[in-house]
This record gives sequence, C-alpha cells and structure tokens, in this order.
Amino acid sequence: NRTVDVLELVCEAVGFIGDNAAALLALRRCSHAWADAVSGAIRRGCHASQHAPVEMATIVAALPTAARLAVVSQAYGAVRGWLRVIPPSVLRSRDPHRMVDDHSRLLSFVPSPTGLHFACNGSALTDAVTGTFSATVRTALECLRVEDTPVPEAFVAQLAALPSLTSVALTGRRTVSDSCMISLANACPLLRALDVSHTEGNVTDVGVLAVARRCPKLQSLNVSDTDGAVTDVSIQEVAQHCPELQHLDVDRTHGSVTDLSILAVADRCRQLERLNAARVASRITDRSMTAIARNCPRLRELQVCATRGCVTDAALAAIASSCPRLTLLRVFSSDGGVTASGIRTVVEACRELRHIDVSFADAAAAPNDALLAVAAHCPLLRRLDVPHIQRSDVRDEGLSAIALACPMLQHLDLSEAGHLSENSLLCVARHCPRLQSLNVSNTMAATDAALGAIAEHCPGLETLDVTSCSCVGDAAL
Repeated sequence: NRTVDVLELVCEAVGFIGDNAAALLALRRCSHAWADAVSGAIRRGCHASQHAPVEMATIVAALPTAARLAVVSQAYGAVRGWLRVIPPSVLRSRDPHRMVDDHSRLLSFVPSPTGLHFACNGSALTDAVTGTFSATVRTALECLRVEDTPVPEAFVAQLAALPSLTSVALTGRRTVSDSCMISLANACPLLRALDVSHTEGNVTDVGVLAVARRCPKLQSLNVSDTDGAVTDVSIQEVAQHCPELQHLDVDRTHGSVTDLSILAVADRCRQLERLNAARVASRITDRSMTAIARNCPRLRELQVCATRGCVTDAALAAIASSCPRLTLLRVFSSDGGVTASGIRTVVEACRELRHIDVSFADAAAAPNDALLAVAAHCPLLRRLDVPHIQRSDVRDEGLSAIALACPMLQHLDLSEAGHLSENSLLCVARHCPRLQSLNVSNTMAATDAALGAIAEHCPGLETLDVTSCSCVGDAAL
C-alpha cells in the first residue's frame, strides 16, 4: 500500500506519466495528509456557493487542471465522494479511444455521477462511451448535457439503459438531428427536461412531435434559437400530451410560434411556472398572455420582449391579478404598449419580484416613474435592467430610490442611460454592497469618483462594463 500523492494521480488523470523515476519518487514522498488537505480545500471552495455541494465551483470547473484535481481528490479528505456533477472541462478529448479511457478513469474516482456534461468533443462521443457509463452508472445518471458535439443515433439509443435519466440537453448546430430526437423519445419515455436550443434548424417539428407523443412526463422544454424549424404544430402537440409542463422557452423562433400554440399551453398546462416567449417577431399578443395569466397562477417567470406594441398594459394587469408569485418580468416593448402604469400595476401585486427589465424605447413610457414604483414595492430585487434608454426620462431620482430600497441588488444594467449623473451611481455603491455586475457603458454617470466608490463598497463585483465612458480614467480602473 504505497502512499501516492494526489499530484501523481493528477498526472495520470491528464494522461501524463513521466519517465523520470526520481520525479515520481519525489511526488510519492508527499504525505497522504497533504492530499487530504487539498481535497478539503477544494470542497470548501465549492461549498462556499452551495449548501450541499455536489458540483464544482465555477472557477474550478473552468480550469481543466483544477477540475481534474477535484475529481482525483474524491478519494481523499474527511468527506469523500461528494462530487456528482461532472463539467465538460474534465472530459475534453476529441479522440474516441481517449474519451473511453478518460471516462473509465473518471468513473474510478466518481463511480456514481448524477450529471455529465460534454462540450466541443468532435467525433469522440460514440456508442462505446455510452456503453461505458450505461454499464457502471445505470441507476445514478440523471442529467446528460452535450454541447456542440455531434451525437450519433447509436449513442442516443443506448440511453435506454439508463432508467434514472430524466434530463437531456443536446444543444448546438451540429449536435443533434430529428432522427436522434426520435431515438431519444423511444429510449427515454420518462424524460422530464429537454433542451435543444441553438440547433439552428437541425431539430424541427418532426423531432419535437416524437418527444411530445412519447414523453408525457415532460416538464421543461427549450426550443429557443431553432431557426423557425419548430412551429405551432409541435408546440400544440406538447401542450396536448404533456400536461405537467412547467417551463417553456420559445425565444428566437422567428415568428413560427404564435398565440395559437401559447393559447394551447395556457389551456392544458396549468402548472406552467416559466415562459420565455421573447423575440418571436411580434407573434405573441395580449390574447395569449392574458390566457397564460388566468390559467397559470403558479407563473414565476415571464419574458415577452420586443413585442412591438403587441403586448400592452392589459396583459400586465392580468398578470398582476392572477400571478402573485412572479419573480422575473421582462416585457421590453420597442413600439410602446407597456407603460410605467402597467409596470406599477405588476410590482404592486407581485412583491416577490427579483428581476425586472423596464427597458423602453421612448420617453412616453415614463420609465423613471416605473423605477420609483419598483423601489416602493420590490425590496427583494436582485437584478434590474434599464439599458438603451438615453432619450427617456430615467433620472437620478429613480435610480437612487432603487439603491435605497433594494440593498440586495446584485446585477445592474444602465447602459446608454444618458440622463444619469455620478450621484445616482454613488448612491448605488453606498447602499448595494452585494453588487456583482455593473454595466454603465456609454453613460456620463461613470466617473472616477463613482467607480472609486464602487471599488470601496462592492468587493464582490465580478463584471464591470465601462465601454465608451469618457469620464473614466486610469486612476479609477
């Protein structure tokens, strides 16, 4: 039972075994206790953002070496085997044979993963890979995500050997086709979540129809950015066969999804909680939004952006009347229809709102009044988007009111808000210490003094956009 340092195991995990015997012996002299310490440090880093960590922290998952170290460390430490979700940085190979080897090595450290994520693996995903994990994690794997990697039908067919698999994401232009979707529907009749976003026309009504008819337990469906290939035809079938649907995303479907199918969803899917019908070429109107509001009282997230005036204050009144649990609202209207009065109606009734987009294209919408209403009624606000409104009347008064009333604010987009001064940004800095991202591009509010205050009072800031801010100098940065 030789003592093997975690560093040597990392070398093995990344496929490097040095020829220098002295180097290997030096690695082995490192104590087992040190390996335990590394394992504990990694877990604590992941635990900081999760109550019961089963996946890596984002900063760990983003670095292949750190991610593989997290995998190897599962055999060490006081708490072992806590990792359950494997990010794509662990299984990076584009070679089919290397992928099988890597996957086998992964399973020696994490024998029961509940989630696997592959991304940009070229032709590495074969039926041999699915054969490997279907034989070893048969009852454990619940979620499979494949991104920008071609998925052969043989790969999908073998998913039938995974009875616990209920969530599948096959995203990206070259990832999946209708034939694979049909195989998936046949292999996973208990599927609850399906994401085929960004497939840009490779998944059509044919594939979605197969899933709708074979997977009656479906609760989440994302067909965003499918180049208009998914239409009312298949969405109506989903509504008919999947009454437990809770999440539907038809963003950027090029006008192929309209009121017709959304009305069907409202009629048959009464448990709906999240609807993203943004950027659908104005094919969604007050008619379907009012039906959603009246029939789906559990609704928590609603996005109907770029409606060109087809969604108005009338729809917001219905939302306010029937959906008190709403937490996210985006109703950007580029040609009127939504006003500060409509926003006020919603925020007065929906006190749990955490994310609001009150972007307007013209001053007639009175967005400053909307901000004052949000400040008065939404103390739990985490995210506020008010971009591209340089011709409107958003003023320091509105933004300062938000800062004073919403101390839990984490994300703020003020890009091109031309009438704001540094005073409102100073107020945000002093009263919103949890701020994580700030976009003040092309505004006069961003000055050296304002950014200095942000640096002093918002230590958790991760993202800052000061593009085209002429008042920002080297000192502030």
